[in-house]
Amino acid sequence: MINPPLHYYSIQRNNYLPHQFYLYYLTTHVLTLPIPSISTKLSMRSVEAVNGYDIFNDRKRPFFQSALNYELQPLPYKDLICFIIAQFEIAGKRISVENAAGISKLVSNHPYYMQKFCFFLYEEIDKEVTQKDIIATNQVVMESEQVVFESILQGLTTKQITLLSALAREPTAKLYSASYMSQYNLGSTGGIQQSLDSLSKKDLIEKNHETGVWTVVDPIFKNWLIKMSL
Repeated sequence: MINPPLHYYSIQRNNYLPHQFYLYYLTTHVLTLPIPSISTKLSMRSVEAVNGYDIFNDRKRPFFQSALNYELQPLPYKDLICFIIAQFEIAGKRISVENAAGISKLVSNHPYYMQKFCFFLYEEIDKEVTQKDIIATNQVVMESEQVVFESILQGLTTKQITLLSALAREPTAKLYSASYMSQYNLGSTGGIQQSLDSLSKKDLIEKNHETGVWTVVDPIFKNWLIKMSL
């Protein structure tokens, strides 16, 4: 049996709408390991990074390549929008297609943040979700994660934070272009490579292997970095 993350229990006890979102995620996605609530990337590699379990991917470990890495994709965009609308209707509240799509975009179809966002949103509204409600809830979600985000930054060097912030503002495939390096004061190519390797190992950034674009993994962390102007 899969153990839900800790935040699920507190939501379930309140008997609010969001536990249905979590059950939806369980029934529509294959989970091979319990994913901690602090995990931001939907992959086995993320679980290993958070818990220190490199036993399957580290060549020096005895269980190297003894298991399959299975990446969990974001929730399906159209299905997610329909589901959000339907669940709010069941609860006697209304959210438009545009606002449901806005939530999906803000959290990048991330199941944990989708659940958390809708939990806070559901508690705040009376009958119908407005754009103002979504903006306010986005602020609440960022504030709820601030301690975690600040602790992440405490473990990074100044150069790593500079690169992370640059990618939050402008994801790019041209990381070593003179204009990009100059615009964000990234320093030397050697320094960028070191920061890139470190941030990748921490699962804070990732590269789309089809487009070559580097991005910040966590969508709310990205929004928080932009807001804090770091």
